[in-house]
Amino acid sequence: MLDAANQEFSRKVKGFDREVQKRLKSYSWPGNIRELRMVVRRATLLAKDDWITTGEIDIPDKGRQPGEYSLNDERTERAIILKALEATGNDRKAAARLLGISRSTLYLKLKKVPFGLEYVRYTVFLCTYHFQMFLINLLSVVYIFILSSTTLLLISVR
Repeated sequence: MLDAANQEFSRKVKGFDREVQKRLKSYSWPGNIRELRMVVRRATLLAKDDWITTGEIDIPDKGRQPGEYSLNDERTERAIILKALEATGNDRKAAARLLGISRSTLYLKLKKVPFGLEYVRYTVFLCTYHFQMFLINLLSVVYIFILSSTTLLLISVR
């Protein structure tokens, strides 16, 4: 992966320092190979010299801790995600961090599993928001049309 990133960004990074190697090995990689690839690409791009150091790597110091917010069991996954969302005030980014997964993985899990009332509320919110934006844009177009028609009418009267 490092060779591919070096080639992609025209860099000559030789490798990872020992602390980074420890962190890479201890991290649980909830986003699997895609997450690892993105971390390596980003670190390669940010590397200041021949070796990637902890300053360039963007993973927690320790792997995901098993416990209250662990997503090991698919049967309890829904309840744990809802609990994390509740604990963070529905802040998706903070909930993902609490669960030890990336935000995009959280969104995929939210799409995959039906979430009852919370899911319905969120969907209604999105639909309402998009409908409001549609109405605002429509009213803007109508307003501009009325203004331009009035201007043309005034010009033709003179």
